[in-house]
Amino acid sequence: MFALADKTFICGDRFTAADIYFGSEVMFGWQFKSLQELPLLWAYRSRLTARGAYQLALALDDAALAGDS
Repeated sequence: MFALADKTFICGDRFTAADIYFGSEVMFGWQFKSLQELPLLWAYRSRLTARGAYQLALALDDAALAGDS
């Protein structure tokens, strides 16, 4: 978590597979109330969920759940 103190993403300014792994752990942790909601992590989550690829994946998941795929 503290790796994010001075970086945009886990490996610096570039989004990598490490962000997919760590970001999903953060979101699952909050969903199941096993991780404290810290401002540093909220800012990180906001950066992840603002990405176009995340938005597209979310829309595809929603469509699949609705039976539209």
